[in-house]
Amino acid sequence: MRNTSFAWFLIASVAACGSSPDQGNASTIAACDLLSQDDILHVTGAVVGPGLLQTTDDQASCDWNAPDGASGVAAVGVAVQNFDASLWQTDSSSMHATPVMGIGEEAFKGFPHAGDLSVKQGAYEIDLGIIDFTDDPATVDAASLQLMTLVLPRV
Repeated sequence: MRNTSFAWFLIASVAACGSSPDQGNASTIAACDLLSQDDILHVTGAVVGPGLLQTTDDQASCDWNAPDGASGVAAVGVAVQNFDASLWQTDSSSMHATPVMGIGEEAFKGFPHAGDLSVKQGAYEIDLGIIDFTDDPATVDAASLQLMTLVLPRV
């Protein structure tokens, strides 16, 4: 289970996503350029493999898997999708979502999974998740926030 691909997170979080033609085109973003293996190592202490880029018509994502999970981190992933106000409202109002202040235009954490952070910025929703089986939730949340501060200016 430690080698679970972050792609499952992305499938769950963007499966219902729609977009309108006046929004940005997230599928053209080079998602694997938003974080480096060194960024992830510095923030989480995890050695991860190269990022795996995946795109659809309205999103681009990249996930980096830790080959052994020794650090606790099994995977890190980032997805950029065209902003969908209806989907945002549904997800951010979940009883598991907690608002996060001071980053992006709006942000929440903890939904759909612990370790996830979602930020609205301009025409995009940026989702960052860390799958970690050993660190406490506060440590994982802090790492997600630190990685997101690296991602946002690169989008």
